[in-house]
Amino acid sequence: RVLVVDSPEELQIQRTMLRDHCTERQVKKIIQTQATRQERLSKADDIIINDGNMVSLKRQIEKLHQYYLSLSPI
Repeated sequence: RVLVVDSPEELQIQRTMLRDHCTERQVKKIIQTQATRQERLSKADDIIINDGNMVSLKRQIEKLHQYYLSLSPI
């Protein structure tokens, strides 16, 4: 299965600037070298939307983790 963790581009830019201490221009150049959001989403079997807080993200991860465990033959 292919899992994509997605967030709006503006949020990606803001988070990357804060995390990596780089400019908006630098972040946009990095994003341009990657697969587009539409390309990533079109290949995904499962998508986690990471546009909220950590509690929301952890809930989504746990739900998907349980689903993946249910797919396991063991």
